[in-house]
Amino acid sequence: MIHIVYGRVGAGKTTYARKLAAQRRAVFFCLDEWMAVLFTPDAPNPLTLEWMMPRVERAEKMIRRTAERILASTNVDIILELGFFKREQRDAWRERCAGHPVTVHIVDAPPEVRRERVRARNRGGDTHTIDVDDGTFDWAEAYFDPLGDDEMRGAVIVAT
Repeated sequence: MIHIVYGRVGAGKTTYARKLAAQRRAVFFCLDEWMAVLFTPDAPNPLTLEWMMPRVERAEKMIRRTAERILASTNVDIILELGFFKREQRDAWRERCAGHPVTVHIVDAPPEVRRERVRARNRGGDTHTIDVDDGTFDWAEAYFDPLGDDEMRGAVIVAT
């Protein structure tokens, strides 16, 4: 089974996915964790999309390869928490997962709650990987493609 976790910044995706992974004894892939280890130490300040997106694509490619190997050789669930900001990315990953049972989990909270969570996380929370200032939070809000009705159909909806 593949579990795909969607949600906006600060919704609680990583916290939820970690709990789900523990409950299901699943392998959890968090794009932010991969990015923090592989690329953040060399990142420009400020970050730019031109610098970041090729690295996101490379990390996703390795996550996909690793997940495919796990699915082919074990009976272990996979949990993907890869941002999924854009509809195109979400559609592509659902298509890549064809042939496997997939459950979509949508994690959400009101914007003011999410902003405060991000501020707290910036001060050293359990899911902190990179600082997300208010400007970046606002950018991410505008960058996120709203979920379509078809994406929500059959999904596990998690209000945090």
